Amino acid sequence: MFGLMRARTCAKHTEAWSEWRSHYCGTCKTIGARYGQTARLALNHDTVFLAELLTALSSPVEQSRAYRSFNCMTLPKRDEEIPTVLRYSAAATLVLAEFKVVDHIEDTGRRRWRVLGRVFSRAFRNAQRDLNAFGFPVARLREALATQQAREREGTTLDEFAAPTAEATALFFAHGATVAGLSCCGTLEALGRKFGELAYLIDAFEDFEKDAAAGAFNAIRATGGVKQDAVPRLRSLTEAIRADLESLPMAPRVAASFSARLNANLDAKLGLRVCQPHRGAALKVTRKQRWESAVAFARGLSADSPKWRASATVVAVALVAYMAPSHSRAAHTPAECLSLGFNLMALGSMFAMAATGGPAIPPVHGSAHVAGKGGKSRSGGGGGSGECTPCDWCCACESIECCSGGCDCCGGCGDCCSGCGDGCSGCDC
Repeated sequence: MFGLMRARTCAKHTEAWSEWRSHYCGTCKTIGARYGQTARLALNHDTVFLAELLTALSSPVEQSRAYRSFNCMTLPKRDEEIPTVLRYSAAATLVLAEFKVVDHIEDTGRRRWRVLGRVFSRAFRNAQRDLNAFGFPVARLREALATQQAREREGTTLDEFAAPTAEATALFFAHGATVAGLSCCGTLEALGRKFGELAYLIDAFEDFEKDAAAGAFNAIRATGGVKQDAVPRLRSLTEAIRADLESLPMAPRVAASFSARLNANLDAKLGLRVCQPHRGAALKVTRKQRWESAVAFARGLSADSPKWRASATVVAVALVAYMAPSHSRAAHTPAECLSLGFNLMALGSMFAMAATGGPAIPPVHGSAHVAGKGGKSRSGGGGGSGECTPCDWCCACESIECCSGGCDCCGGCGDCCSGCGDGCSGCDC
């Protein structure tokens, strides 16, 4: 359960991306505040999705300034009010990480996993304590996961092999409804069960060759099948999850966004869509153009700064916007933009840009200008300007704005989204 709901949107300034980021950073910073900075290494995308889902079904809670800061080192104070959903998802993250470490110890017996277990032992204990405080059935969780080894020895079907993970995930989803004060416990439990089964089978699909080479257990191989035999079942589970999401009492836009993200990640894991790295030369964006765009953005962001420091602010913000174009466009103040120097995602994109030649310039206000096959630009409404190169797949785009110049995963969005037709009036990838 470490990447099935990874966010694959390249439109950094959209509402959907902001909602995902608030929960991703919120869960990460809650882990840091409650279990220590090192424990933040256990963060995974699927417990972040659980936090997103519970928030979408309940009333959103205003987060403190520390959560809204782009500075990854800024943590909420331990004694301040931390949103319940984030405390729950943080505790769930650490407890699931503990079981993951234990599973690796039992499977491989390697010393590094034992060392890792000792390093995080205190964080694991504190997380379990927090789950107990929420009334979570920890004993039932341990009982379910403890049967995994026996099922792998004696089982014969995928249902038997995936049952412990499915049961564990169902427990987290169902009790999450209780923690958030929701009445849809049954639907969330069913959704969690399907999600856990899907996560387990995807793991078996991805590790099929590696497990065969190492002589390790693999659920798909244990049933006498080959990798592709699992694809119809994976598709069926994904469709069932989509139906459950649509039946939940939340905005249709949010349910559609979750479904699109799940489908995009599944396709990526099945090897059906391949994100291509940035190729600066193909983007036809010079360093001068990127700098001019960064300066224009910096001037707009610094318009309200006092005159005596406006020039210095513009220069500083422009440098950050030049180095991290897509992330900087999500900032609303100069202070937010400058704090990107302490943001791990932004730093990662800077290193990636240095290695691959640089990304396209993201639009400041979200034009919709798309390049068709062969690199020919065509307008998609909105009257924007700029160019982007075609690629096999952009991302799970939340908006057509992803086609207007910045795509972290592939370097540009051409005919990469199903829905971008000649008029490019919609994007449902």
